[in-house]
Amino acid sequence: MISRRYWMHRISYEGDVKQMLLDKEHILITGWGKVSNDSFLSKVLGKNREEYSSIYQTDFGVLTRNRFCLYLFLNEFHKGDYVLVPGIKDFSVYEIVGDKPHSKEHIKDFIKGQVSQSVVSYSGNNYFNQNGEVLELGFFWEVKPIVINIPRDGYADNNLQRRLKFQMTNIELTDLANEIDEAIKSFNSGQTTNLKLELAEGTRGVILDKLNRKINDAGFEKVVKWYLERLGATSAFIPAKKNLSHAQGDADVIALFDELRVALFVQVKQYNIEVDKSALEQVVLAYATYKERFPDRTPILWVVTTCNSFTQDAQEFAIENNVRCISGEEFADMILEVGIKNLNV
Repeated sequence: MISRRYWMHRISYEGDVKQMLLDKEHILITGWGKVSNDSFLSKVLGKNREEYSSIYQTDFGVLTRNRFCLYLFLNEFHKGDYVLVPGIKDFSVYEIVGDKPHSKEHIKDFIKGQVSQSVVSYSGNNYFNQNGEVLELGFFWEVKPIVINIPRDGYADNNLQRRLKFQMTNIELTDLANEIDEAIKSFNSGQTTNLKLELAEGTRGVILDKLNRKINDAGFEKVVKWYLERLGATSAFIPAKKNLSHAQGDADVIALFDELRVALFVQVKQYNIEVDKSALEQVVLAYATYKERFPDRTPILWVVTTCNSFTQDAQEFAIENNVRCISGEEFADMILEVGIKNLNV
């Protein structure tokens, strides 16, 4: 049995209407209204990413980079999963209770009189507001609220706060399951985690400054290697740079976790600017080059940097290729979590 997974869903276009339908009718709506019909939905449900992309291009007329956000919403979200919906300074948590996603053709079946003022008519597979303007409403899931309007400050730890700032429509947060459950528990009990936040806020900048000013690129790679060893890696090594051509990619650190049967490939960037998708492409290529050496290992791909932002292209590429992007501030927090014992670079 697959355990619960955690997701973030960002409400964007037609936010007022979508938020009202979420609050009043407990339906979580995404975009892609142009292809939101039962025909498209039946074709893509259960398909792998390559099959989905082919169908998407045929029906939508273009192969957009953010198409995998919709793929996650339709094919990876499941009954029992938790979905975090971020607000400006807070976030809410919902549980998916529907057995399957629906196309917008069925929104009218869920709308009651109290919200009919905002969604007033449906015709030709489109919804219209009172001004006759088409509303960008797409596919949706039935959900139930678990907890509403948790303040980010005081309840969400630093890693969760940073992940909630990602601008993608849907991203997975299952690796932060413990942090999310703790935030829900703390909010329900009225116990904040301000002390941890304040300690992190006071220390994070110092750590990041030292990572940028006191060591070079090679030193930062050694810090990442040390961190993975602190996490419990069976072995971790820094491949010789001369071994790979540009076309073969670049993994600055590779760590093996024998008990988990995992091979973790890391691209390390000591940057003061945004990280673009080329860094992510390099670690994906490196895995393709090295994977024959670790045939029985599940791959995990990271990009760790000392800067604090990734370009939109990089974020979209990360979703498409399952690459985790770790900013400088997040990595500083990760160092705080494991402690600095034996950090001697």
